[in-house]
Amino acid sequence: MHGIATTFQERAQALQHQFFPKPPEPDLSDQEGYEYPEPFVREPITIDDVKQAIKAPHPLKAPGITGIPHLIIQESLGITAPTITRLFQACIDQGYHPKEFKQARTIALQKPGKDDYTLPGSYQPIALLECLGKALERIIATKLAALAESYELLLQYQMGARRQRGTLTTLELLTEQIHTVWNSGNQHVASLLSLDIAGAFDNASHARLIHILKRLRVPDWIVRWTGSFLQDRTTTIKIQAEETALFPVTNRIPQGSPISPILYLFYNEELVRACNSTGYQASATGFVDDINILTWGPTTERNCQTLQQLHNKCLDWAVRHGATFAQKKYELIHLTRHPKRFNMKASLQLDQHRIDPKTQIRVLGIELDTKLRWGPHVRKVQTKITQQAMALHRITTSTWGATFKRAKLVYTSVVRSAMTYGAPIWFSPVGTESTKANLIHKLEQTQNQCLCTIAGAYKATPT
Repeated sequence: MHGIATTFQERAQALQHQFFPKPPEPDLSDQEGYEYPEPFVREPITIDDVKQAIKAPHPLKAPGITGIPHLIIQESLGITAPTITRLFQACIDQGYHPKEFKQARTIALQKPGKDDYTLPGSYQPIALLECLGKALERIIATKLAALAESYELLLQYQMGARRQRGTLTTLELLTEQIHTVWNSGNQHVASLLSLDIAGAFDNASHARLIHILKRLRVPDWIVRWTGSFLQDRTTTIKIQAEETALFPVTNRIPQGSPISPILYLFYNEELVRACNSTGYQASATGFVDDINILTWGPTTERNCQTLQQLHNKCLDWAVRHGATFAQKKYELIHLTRHPKRFNMKASLQLDQHRIDPKTQIRVLGIELDTKLRWGPHVRKVQTKITQQAMALHRITTSTWGATFKRAKLVYTSVVRSAMTYGAPIWFSPVGTESTKANLIHKLEQTQNQCLCTIAGAYKATPT
């Protein structure tokens, strides 16, 4: 038993260093002597706010460290809603997030297809938080997002965790900008650089975030509560059936919390603003921590020079915010319908790495190719749903398999949703009708196989 415990402790310690690394120290010198303006007026929360926040998650969603499930809290709202409302209002008035709500359980899940599961990088951390605590966080996140829209505290190019600014909105904006460049007379080529912030949420500085909230005139009650929400957080790490004791977690925005995405939008507001500086033929869009910089010009070499200048601004932001860019994970692509007119192999030379262009990159789940013809994306989708179709066939055997109703539910929920993801982007009125017909024809073949499977029809059944 002693040997097993030692092995578990070693694995837990390695995962602790992997999941919760010590981030670089930010440069906070620009905060000295800064005078913050007066905050907005605070409105009290209502019982309806509490009920809506508690009923938002699925009843069977995994509970936090206490094991109290969402189902129990949701079913008892008829009795407990007034008391919970008074509790949440007291937390807001005092600028306090209870210690019990800041205790998490981090589940270390094995990543599929890894060769060595003794390495920390072979595990994916999933943080489970208390149901009531997440309800309070969801209420404040809703009010913070509403303030951001009402008073334009965030940039229009910042997407995610905002109403009507999801992944499709981000992709539509990006593709429309590319087509606008192309429609300017075919004299310009567009280049897209996809950045990667190493451990974006994990390396966020609490002091810098609080400063940003104050500078953008976020109400004082949200600022005080956020300070309490970020401090004195603890977690355990659970590996299969074993679990560590609680240990402190510092200097990060906790992932898995309903308020974390909107907080990080405030955190990198200056980064997106710097990449949209006037004087550059460039535009940057950010989906929470995913930043994509699009630039255009007469040559790909000039585009790379512009990207290099904007990347220097990104590095300045990183120093002030204690962030690190994973330059090895950057992706560059040149976009044009006339590749023979431009040097499609022009690379971006940064201080430490050279980024060579690719013929296709993945942006928010969509495969972008140099001509936006969407063939690579459809092939990726075909590969994915073919594997899903095989799994669907295995669970729908005639003797013991799923019923037609259950099989149809699996198909519509899993297979068809994967097939149609991003359809307003890749199936847009761009290109010839034959091109669109070919894209749909390829997906129809796989769809027909799935329909025959869930219906129990013969393979030779006409479409």
